[in-house]
Amino acid sequence: MFDAEALLAAFILYFIMAVVVTGMAMPTGLVVPMLFLGGTMGRLYGLLIREMGDKEHDPGYSAVVGACAFMGGSGRILMFLASMMLEVTNDLTLVPPLVLALFIAQTVGNLFNHGLYHSLISVQSLPYLTAEYDYLDHQDDKLSDIMFTDFPTFYTHTTCEEAWLQLYGKFDKDNDDKLTPQELAENGAVRNYPVVREDGTFAGMVTIDDLRNTGTLKRRESRAGTPLGDVMEESTIIAKPHWLLSYGYSVFQRLGLRHMVVVDDEHKPVGLVTRLTLMPWWQELKNPEAHGHEHGHGGHPPKSKEPPSDGVEMTNTNNPLTDGKKTPTLQV
Repeated sequence: MFDAEALLAAFILYFIMAVVVTGMAMPTGLVVPMLFLGGTMGRLYGLLIREMGDKEHDPGYSAVVGACAFMGGSGRILMFLASMMLEVTNDLTLVPPLVLALFIAQTVGNLFNHGLYHSLISVQSLPYLTAEYDYLDHQDDKLSDIMFTDFPTFYTHTTCEEAWLQLYGKFDKDNDDKLTPQELAENGAVRNYPVVREDGTFAGMVTIDDLRNTGTLKRRESRAGTPLGDVMEESTIIAKPHWLLSYGYSVFQRLGLRHMVVVDDEHKPVGLVTRLTLMPWWQELKNPEAHGHEHGHGGHPPKSKEPPSDGVEMTNTNNPLTDGKKTPTLQV
């Protein structure tokens, strides 16, 4: 149907277009391009077999196997491809060569890098934690080297409304009496805040969602005056500053945590560990003068935003923001 020159030209042109379109902010995908590119390469291989003497070989057979192998090696999609190709061709004789091609493609691909979709995690700067701690440059680091140390702390007798108003006073930069999720993210708000007892010892954690509920008209009357001690989460994993980073990473990743409080010998919170702080580039973002290079592990640091931090002091419940000022509302 197509000669070798046309297939080679189509492969080169389509490959260039697929590479360019992938980086655009458009609703495009790579499933069809990978199938097309693999199909053209497979058909080229089939034409080569015919030229070498096997005149009865069908190049379309090689095109199907090539499409499956190309996508399997690029995206590491095995069961999906085997099932899809079997449904499309309705030919059981294709199962052995397809399975063999997928196995070889995955094995060769794993020798060089991760799959395509796994690599997009780094491109999008997502705080994804791998199963094993493999950051060789930080083997001797401790949790004290990467934890947040500048964060707000509430007391158990602080009410939900008072805590929310203090966050509102800190993060409502446009003074519109609303706190949007975007506004919280851009101004360095964290999702979880430690709650301490009168003596400063750690008592539990309160989330931003718990405080958001006090900013809605529906729940304001029922929860506005509720102490944080009644709504906080007491079952929280805690860590010590002297823990090795590799050990803290293992605990955090295997338990599927979103945060981990670091306490000192007096059980007082001194730091906060999140997925962000466990990224290999976090120390460079935190102390740029001490690191003159970037590491290639995991996601890359965001370039347009400052590292999340929060320096508001919250040491008592006598909040001047509550005097003569209406309760802010949350816009979702």
